Amino acid sequence: MASKIRVYEIAKELGIENRDLVSRIASLGIQVRNHMSALDPAEAERVKRSYEKGNGKKLVEERIRPTVVRRRAVAKTQPPAEKQESKNVEEAAVAPVKEAEVAKDLKPEIPQVKQKAPEVQKKLSQQLLLK
Repeated sequence: MASKIRVYEIAKELGIENRDLVSRIASLGIQVRNHMSALDPAEAERVKRSYEKGNGKKLVEERIRPTVVRRRAVAKTQPPAEKQESKNVEEAAVAPVKEAEVAKDLKPEIPQVKQKAPEVQKKLSQQLLLK
């Protein structure tokens, strides 16, 4: 006769929080009160299969504060047809570039600042003083 397994042990194996697992177990129709409840091995396997089956979309959890958890779905991988296209784009991006193009990218264009003639500066300063 196999021993019973605690809910918190299953949660630890699956890498989820106890309360999330307790609610999932309750949705399966298995009666549990808290994380210390014991499950039969058959029930434990049923819970694990349910979790693995329903865990098709991956979530990224980010704990912002002790009471706030942000969960976001991770983007799904591309279908094989789209992967082929992305490889072609990557190969095109790696294509050799002429030295002149690289030199242009390295030298930012700085606009030349022209100084105003001293006469214009005097007129501007006089106009500012008169105001």
